[in-house]
Amino acid sequence: MEVRGERPFSAARVPDHVPDGKLADSGIREFDVAWSAYADTQLGVITAGSRRTAETMITVPTPLSWRTHENELLLWKRGGWDTATQLITSLSIEMNLLELTELGVPDLGY
Repeated sequence: MEVRGERPFSAARVPDHVPDGKLADSGIREFDVAWSAYADTQLGVITAGSRRTAETMITVPTPLSWRTHENELLLWKRGGWDTATQLITSLSIEMNLLELTELGVPDLGY
């Protein structure tokens, strides 16, 4: 599943792969203008497409995009994070949102 506000990377020779399974608008305008959600599993639809995801992404202090695959979590933000605190806060919010510790991703201790 994926919630993206921007492409994960840009390169002239590598085309961006837009994920399959774009979900319908959340009904929360602020989220729908800034992000697109994708899922290829029922869990992804429940998680990436949920109202909770939309409301949480709106309140994240440093806007970011994220993707999960099996037990991996990828966060990205164009230009990176300015401080370690911003990165750790973003990671913590996403882990809490996705309840990843229940999905088998180890607790990082933050």
